[in-house]
Amino acid sequence: MASASLAGTDLASVLYANPYEGVPFSPGALAGEAERLTRGLVAAPLMNDHLDDAAHQLDVCATACHYLASGIERSLSPAPFGSPAPARQQPGRVSAASLPPAHGIGARAPRR
Repeated sequence: MASASLAGTDLASVLYANPYEGVPFSPGALAGEAERLTRGLVAAPLMNDHLDDAAHQLDVCATACHYLASGIERSLSPAPFGSPAPARQQPGRVSAASLPPAHGIGARAPRR
């Protein structure tokens, strides 16, 4: 999740670094061709760096998703033929002898 969030942040940074090419809000602030070209030349390397970072973060995210899916697949796959299956408790049929000793909240202190 973190790498996907970082990729989103990098993509937002690309939009932020992009020079606005539209009409300015105030009529006296029209930029000349040289100024727009300069802003574009300054912004292009920044935008490329952010796009490279976003691509890297999405690659990390894809790798993490692959690892997670592999782990889920391994845990859900049946045991190989001939190996004993792990013992499973039936719901509602837990004996007190099978429970570990209580050492947390609500546990009784041993008598002295």
